Amino acid sequence: MELSLEAIDGETHKNDDYWKSFGIPVGCGLGLSFISFLMLTVLTIQDLPILVLIFLSSFFHLGHLVIWPLLSIFFIVRASASGNTSSKNGAVRSLKLYALWVVIVVTPMAYVAVTFNGIV
Repeated sequence: MELSLEAIDGETHKNDDYWKSFGIPVGCGLGLSFISFLMLTVLTIQDLPILVLIFLSSFFHLGHLVIWPLLSIFFIVRASASGNTSSKNGAVRSLKLYALWVVIVVTPMAYVAVTFNGIV
């Protein structure tokens, strides 16, 4: 059984579609959150105007809670319309990772933030 170059190129293209539709939502969502978090930690809060502080903290929360799933849904809709199953599989895997992220990281942190009363 001999593999032709067209078959290898087709498989490479499918793998690229999978990783692009998986990596772009995760990278944009978490990247926006981490960059704004780093800016919040590096800049001194006393010197920042309140609007800049609200702006950066909003982007911190929007990145991993809104941007990531919206980009994944965009890739799912786009892949369904074009019939690209590998791209759709990557976007669905990105949504599954998002659900895992919310259950393992976001929910416990939100619980601690809500129930923390300052007594250590």
